[in-house]
Amino acid sequence: MFIGHHRIGGEPVPLYKVLAVEEKCKDRLDKLNIRGGVTLVCEGWYKGEYGGQRIEEPCSIIASLMGVLSEDDWTQIKELASDAAWQLKQESVLVAKFGSSGSEMHYAQPAQMGLDREKSSRVGREEEIELAA
Repeated sequence: MFIGHHRIGGEPVPLYKVLAVEEKCKDRLDKLNIRGGVTLVCEGWYKGEYGGQRIEEPCSIIASLMGVLSEDDWTQIKELASDAAWQLKQESVLVAKFGSSGSEMHYAQPAQMGLDREKSSRVGREEEIELAA
């Protein structure tokens, strides 16, 4: 999962929000057939959908090691990426799977609304990061 650290308009996402979304993603991935993983922060770039200009930004990569990935698990991962895009006001979040049977990449667009709410996941006084646990 590749998560950018800037919003659609180009302004940076507050670091505490990025870190909260990373943790919630890892918590959700733990519930699947995950054997471990790694989170990396690097500089990413892509051509923006609006105007086609190159956009560079810090990004987080959450890589997980899994056995067989069922279609249901893959659907849940794509939904998780879509919710992360919504929470951070991203144009999209890239998810990819690689295996002996081939690879697939998917640009998860922001969900219309987040997954089921978990009201106890407040971050800060006025803002919430509420990825379903």
